[in-house]
Amino acid sequence: MTQTTIARRFPEVRARPLSAVVFAIVGLIVVRPLAAQTTVQSIGGAELRYHGDTIWRSRDTTMTRLILRGDTAVRTMYVNGKLVSSLTYVQRGDEAQLVASSGADGSPRSAIEPGNRVPMMVVLGERQILEQTLRTEQMQARLPAMARSGMSPDASPAAPREYFISANTRIVQHRDTVRYVRGCSAAPPIDTTLYVLFGSDSVQRRSLVPRTFDRHMVSAIRADMSTTMTREQLAARTEQGGARVPSLTKWPCDGR
Repeated sequence: MTQTTIARRFPEVRARPLSAVVFAIVGLIVVRPLAAQTTVQSIGGAELRYHGDTIWRSRDTTMTRLILRGDTAVRTMYVNGKLVSSLTYVQRGDEAQLVASSGADGSPRSAIEPGNRVPMMVVLGERQILEQTLRTEQMQARLPAMARSGMSPDASPAAPREYFISANTRIVQHRDTVRYVRGCSAAPPIDTTLYVLFGSDSVQRRSLVPRTFDRHMVSAIRADMSTTMTREQLAARTEQGGARVPSLTKWPCDGR
């Protein structure tokens, strides 16, 4: 591009030398990617995005947006892309005072009156999860590759693999199917929900009410498995020599 062409397309820089114009254009090209949102995956399965003063937290069909400006926090919740509620808080030390509340139509919500106070940590939940996730990523980056390899579940295991999430909940993964089994044979009933994974793009729920979910649900399922694997690794490393503390008799279905 000649200086004459630049002057014709950009009249406002006609009087500037060509080197200054080229530097300005290159500067714009370099700076533009910095405006993009940064995305991380939390241990709990939620996708977190942040940029400037805003944090977005998405899981399944629910998305929460947290805007922090000065001493004011605005929490807005969406379900299936539709506005559900918006709450505005002002910081008061360790507490947050509600100053405005609106529903899906934007009108004030009578069920929640302004003036109510809640712990500040409740209002800043997304920020705390984001900080914890970033610290975890930094820690994992410092770990040897061999240590990190045991924290990611197999995408399609040939043999069934169990993940014990809690005393009454476990995941059974086999190839592209994932079963959430809730309950215990020692204390029925037992509920099983079947999912079919389509890579990392989507997942179909075949049990209960059939439904297709997007990649956020896939991330949530894989995060449940990854969290279990990380807990098992930590338990294996700290089991020997650990202090024995008082506890109840182990629940028969608790495989942790």
